[in-house]
Amino acid sequence: KVLASETRPLKHWTPVHLHHGARDVTARVALRRGAEIAPGESALVQLVTDAPIAALTGDRFIVRDQSALRTVGGGAIIDPFSRRRHRGAEQRAAQLAALENADPATALAQLIVPSPGGIDLAWFGRSFNLAEAKLAELAKRNELVVVDKEHHTALPRAAVDATKAQVLQVLKRFHADSPQARGIEVLECPVTGGVHLASSGQITVLVGGDPATAARVDAILKVMGGEGIYMGKLGSASGVKVGTNMLAFIHLVAAGEAMMVPAKYGVDPDATYRAIRASSGNSFVHETESKLVLSGSYNVKFTMDLACKDLGLVNSIAEKLGVPLELGGLTQQIFRRARGLYGSEAQSPEVVRMIEAACGLELRAPGYPEELVAE
Repeated sequence: KVLASETRPLKHWTPVHLHHGARDVTARVALRRGAEIAPGESALVQLVTDAPIAALTGDRFIVRDQSALRTVGGGAIIDPFSRRRHRGAEQRAAQLAALENADPATALAQLIVPSPGGIDLAWFGRSFNLAEAKLAELAKRNELVVVDKEHHTALPRAAVDATKAQVLQVLKRFHADSPQARGIEVLECPVTGGVHLASSGQITVLVGGDPATAARVDAILKVMGGEGIYMGKLGSASGVKVGTNMLAFIHLVAAGEAMMVPAKYGVDPDATYRAIRASSGNSFVHETESKLVLSGSYNVKFTMDLACKDLGLVNSIAEKLGVPLELGGLTQQIFRRARGLYGSEAQSPEVVRMIEAACGLELRAPGYPEELVAE
């Protein structure tokens, strides 16, 4: 802010003395081309110093005239590591508006939208003088994913998932359009059924691609797994795969809720498990993963991060195809909340822990396995 007692406006590239802490360095005031600050008015400026200073976001400073005899104004630092270029760019203005928040949590949350190229977490942490653990906590709270570890660049998880989906679509189109021209035949073969069936060679293989090629390698696929199901053109198998995973996650949440209601009424969870298994409400997920809930291990060897990735993919594909996924969207929100509570490496059945915590009751019964084994 320029003092109201000044007799003329502060203009671009005015030489000044910058007083910050105990330092007094000469500097230039950088404004947008043609801009000026009238006496009594405030504006964002960039101070280009002739010598380095040690400053942090929120630090106060005073600016005096070139002869250091008269105080011109003062303010607070919002970006101690600003760059010379693009001072007036719209995106940069939005970033600076976010940085005007003294609270680093608020500033980081508001930086996400005007930073489509990602946020430099190292720069942000230095600016606010944040400990590494605090910076990691804020990044996790805002669902930021480090995509460039060398430069500490982070993007919102939703943007990363959307980019992955776009890359997969481009690759699928490329593989569908060009492999024969290069003499290469391509099949997609995602598997489904669970890690325990994969380890025993009984996993089901979903096949997408040219039917003649699929028929030619069918014997090989049967050695690798159990049943092979031809789904159609390239891309079909992956679409079915993420759909089946979505269904499994919906069943998992539903099984936890279905077992909790009688448990709160005093019914033995073992009896409830067996009753559901014998009922029309039974599912493959209940027969397998509910056992891991009842044993308390939850160890299905499939992480919460992978579950959220698959739910993000199926919801993204459905949106592009115009298919409303009410249960799919709700289940994605539930798993994201569970990941926030228990961590990315938590096992996917740990989503049931949320209803256990809400009810103050763990779903447990003796005699259930800590890991699944193919029968």
